[in-house]
Amino acid sequence: RAETTTLEIAGLCPRCQSEPGHD
Repeated sequence: RAETTTLEIAGLCPRCQSEPGHD
């Protein structure tokens, strides 16, 4: 599957822990 969900990004993207919703 090519699409990545917001929740998956939040779990895989370290930035999300400091910048929640940085998209």
